[in-house]
Amino acid sequence: MEVVGPVPTEHAPVLTLNVLEFIGRLVDEFGPRRDRLLEDRYYFREEERAGRRLVRLPETAGIRESEWSVPAPPEGLASRTVELLGPADPRSVVTGLNAKANVYVADFEDLHSPTWEGTLQGHRTLARAARGTLEYTAAAGERFRIVRHPATLMVRPRAWHRSEPHVVVDGRPVPAALFDFGTYVFLNARDLVERGRGPYFYLPKLERYLEAALWEEIFRASEVELRLPPGTIRATPVIETLSAANEVEEILFALRSHAAGLAFGRQGYILSFLKQFQDNPTFHPPNRAEIGVDTPFVAEGARRVVQAGHRRGTLALSATPLHLLDLESGGPRPPAIARELAEKVREAREGFDGTWLTNPEAVAVVREFFALRRGLTVAPTTPVDPMPSPASEVDGLAAVERMFEGTRTDVRSSLRYYEAWARGAGSVVVDHRVEDASTIEVARTLLWLWTRYRGPPSTSTKSATPSPLAILDEECAAMIRDAAGDTGQIRRIRRAAQRVKDLATKPYLREFLTSGRPKLRSG
Repeated sequence: MEVVGPVPTEHAPVLTLNVLEFIGRLVDEFGPRRDRLLEDRYYFREEERAGRRLVRLPETAGIRESEWSVPAPPEGLASRTVELLGPADPRSVVTGLNAKANVYVADFEDLHSPTWEGTLQGHRTLARAARGTLEYTAAAGERFRIVRHPATLMVRPRAWHRSEPHVVVDGRPVPAALFDFGTYVFLNARDLVERGRGPYFYLPKLERYLEAALWEEIFRASEVELRLPPGTIRATPVIETLSAANEVEEILFALRSHAAGLAFGRQGYILSFLKQFQDNPTFHPPNRAEIGVDTPFVAEGARRVVQAGHRRGTLALSATPLHLLDLESGGPRPPAIARELAEKVREAREGFDGTWLTNPEAVAVVREFFALRRGLTVAPTTPVDPMPSPASEVDGLAAVERMFEGTRTDVRSSLRYYEAWARGAGSVVVDHRVEDASTIEVARTLLWLWTRYRGPPSTSTKSATPSPLAILDEECAAMIRDAAGDTGQIRRIRRAAQRVKDLATKPYLREFLTSGRPKLRSG
């Protein structure tokens, strides 16, 4: 094993020899299985897109039909009504742990820009948080420490498909999931247990129950090596693909005694749905703003998660963050925020036991939603058909203008996100909406579909609406004007614009923003 990135002195306690040796053993034992599972994803997706895999697996019928349940959660995860999601920097972690939420989820996936410095700082921050010694000093000089009874700390490591290029084994980057998991559990498991907690994780972007089974083996092996009681490590899988929704009970069963709940990731689920139609030129891409919890295919995915979780005796959570901004500003909230509130009310009413949010000030509001969920009513809304007929649904200026504005929003959000990413930020606020990797995955996929199959939407008026690439030129020029001659920012904007253009015009749809296309085995 070799560390090929610089390790500043203040971060040296993160990458000790013992930590690296532990990660190396995980990579040696489980890395080949991970690689094979990633290869298998592509063959399985081909079957899915051909319509041969969008059914429950007959070979696992025994798991679905038999009676079994998930073990009771540990004390720190027994109630999870409100979970704050945020990055792993000192200010966010201290604020999140002190905000009277049930859980703080330190995110190395969608809200993390994986610079080497940022990743090391994140793990150093969590090591101090696990010991209760973390603090930060505000700009005004005020010092903040973790309160005596903080929220439970959970960690979302990076997904299976991602790599950590700054640590290599035999010349190959280590899987980022094993780097994040191995670093956190080795450094902190014993201290967490001594403080009445444990190493608790969210597992993002699982696609098959076999991938959950691999995590189960990693958890058991780690508990043996670190001399932890069986079941000390707990994990909540996030169901955010069509294939995972078809195998939701199998995923829970595969994790066995290490399961601690079930979560539904709406943005990832939407992305998975859109990918199904990447080879279908007759598919009419929807407006991203009009896909919500009441959209039929989304509602079906959520229903499966809630039913599976409750049937197997565990909590069902919404892993779609509520982004409430400017709570104290007064006046009417922007429509996008009002819609988010209505969707959270609906999630509570339909059976979710808790939800993610990103603003600590919203903890009390969301807690009330879920405490009163059985008596809540929501104004009815018209479900959005995610696959309208081009011949009937897009006739008329109003429908076309909605699609045009949705395309502009997708372009603007993608451009601003990539510029922020280049600055080391994992999210950005665009038009009162927080955009992170999960939402931009959907935006750039819609742009690819429009560019490849539809081109610019047209109207019955004399002039056609601009194409996505023309909109990109307009938004890029506006951002450059706002940069007011800042040469560094202008360079980032132009690089971001090129990235958006490349992703929208490639001959194939890239699976994830955070990975390339792995080399498939022959045969």
